[in-house]
Amino acid sequence: MTGSATGVVNDHRAKRRLERIADRKLLKSIITNQFIAGQSRLLKPETCELFRQNMTRDLNEARSFAWQLAATKDSTAGQSLPPDAFGHTGFTGTSCWIDAQAGRVFILLTNRTHARALPFANINSVRREFHKLAVAALDTERD
Repeated sequence: MTGSATGVVNDHRAKRRLERIADRKLLKSIITNQFIAGQSRLLKPETCELFRQNMTRDLNEARSFAWQLAATKDSTAGQSLPPDAFGHTGFTGTSCWIDAQAGRVFILLTNRTHARALPFANINSVRREFHKLAVAALDTERD
């Protein structure tokens, strides 16, 4: 992607650590490689494949081993990620989605709770738009 957004970090320990490019690259490599079959040094390929399999067929939510699948109706992954992409969201608005087939990891770091009163905003539409824009940018880069 050519542009970037700038925000204010309220965890200064994390800010100092992630300001260095080497640290960001390390974080990316840890996350990217550990949940994709054939790339993980921690998990067997069979374990990584479990992350992409729907283990809750005929229920309201498509879930794999420890993750939600993009096949879930109204998933925060949106329509841009394949049905077997898997991810998880966090209370503060963060999310991590992995498209193992394409070898892509999408990480959205937000803080919808900082300096805000209850009820917190529902940012699922922001998450979906983030994935749509990220996939479009990566597909354009590839072409």
